[in-house]
Amino acid sequence: MKATYKLRDWVPLNKANKSSIVIFNQYAGDYIVNHWDTLSIDTIHTMQANPHPKLIEILETNPDKINWKQLSRRPEAICLIKKNLDKVNWRQLSANPAAIDILLANPEKINWMFLSSNPSIVSYIEHYWDKIDLFCLSRNPAAGEYLYRIPLDQIDWHFIALRSDNIKFME
Repeated sequence: MKATYKLRDWVPLNKANKSSIVIFNQYAGDYIVNHWDTLSIDTIHTMQANPHPKLIEILETNPDKINWKQLSRRPEAICLIKKNLDKVNWRQLSANPAAIDILLANPEKINWMFLSSNPSIVSYIEHYWDKIDLFCLSRNPAAGEYLYRIPLDQIDWHFIALRSDNIKFME
C-alpha cells in the first residue's frame, strides 16, 4: 500500500508557506492534487521543479498552467514535451538528458552552452565538436576522456576540483 503524506492537523495552513511545501518537497504530490485549486499561479509555475511524478499527470490535464521554461528541463516530462514542441523553452530543453533525439532533429534550436553540459551529448561530441562550448563541457559529468582535449584555459577548474571522479584527470 502506498504511503500518503499530509501535513499534521496542528500545522496552521494560513501561516505555512505553501510555495515551499509544493516546490521542494517530493512528498507533496498528494497535497498538490488535493489543493490544486488553492495554489496561486506563481506557486504552480514554480512547483514544476518538484520531482513528484504526479505533477506531470496534473499538468497534462491543465496545460494552460504549464511553465514551459521549468518543464522543458525535466526528463520525466519528455512525453508532454514531445507533444508541445512549439511551446518548449529550447535553452532549457538543451540541458534535458531525455531530449537528445529532439535536439539533434532540431539543431538550429539548440543552445550549445546548455547542451555541452548535458550528459547525453557525449555520444555525439565528435560530430559537433566545433559547436561544443568547451568550458561547459568541462562541467559535464560524462565528459570523461574529452577533458584531455580541452585547452587548459577553457576548463572550469573550480567545478573539476569539486568532482571526486575527476581526480585522475587532475593528476
